[in-house]
Amino acid sequence: MWHQISNELITMAKHTAFDATENTDLLELYDEMIKGLQSKLNPIKYAIVTILVSRQHKDIEASITFLDEASKRLDGKRDAQFLCRIAQAEKKLNLGQHHDCLQILAEVKDKIESQSDVDPKVIASLAESFASYYRRKDDQENFYKASLQFLAYTPVTDLTGDEKKQWSIKMGMAVLLGKNIFNIAELLDKELLQSLVGTDFEWLYDLLQALGRGQIQ
Repeated sequence: MWHQISNELITMAKHTAFDATENTDLLELYDEMIKGLQSKLNPIKYAIVTILVSRQHKDIEASITFLDEASKRLDGKRDAQFLCRIAQAEKKLNLGQHHDCLQILAEVKDKIESQSDVDPKVIASLAESFASYYRRKDDQENFYKASLQFLAYTPVTDLTGDEKKQWSIKMGMAVLLGKNIFNIAELLDKELLQSLVGTDFEWLYDLLQALGRGQIQ
């Protein structure tokens, strides 16, 4: 039942109850049980659980080390190691180390492009991290492109209602603010935008639809 256990661990590790400032329950569970299961669990799922648990390190540098140690335990598990490396780049971005973040992402991107049969979750994770980087740099055009790639490799059913809304708002604003974003048909075709209907951002949905149809008036 390793498959079921790994799914339960992912669901549990995502729970917001573990976001409390002084909570270290996930770290304790990881040290006592999860850490030694790398040979039993699916490597991708093991990496996902590890990344979720890493947020309980209040010191970001400690979190980066935590991910590095997990990556070493996953020796030979290429895609799982990619996920850990991408997560380290995200931590670097949170530290304000933009150059280091981009360097790691570029390194992983080069390796992925030279490989075949890379897990879609890895490509989605890389695209999401690139999107975070470009958003931090106010690069609307590249943020939009990276976001489209993220959505192309992420089933809409994997996103919560709030996540759908946030992606729709960010991408919609990128369309309005980006100087060189003209073709928005791919975004308009996505069910994702429906998350704006009935919210305070329904105006954005209506505006994007009008732009897509060329209804300037």
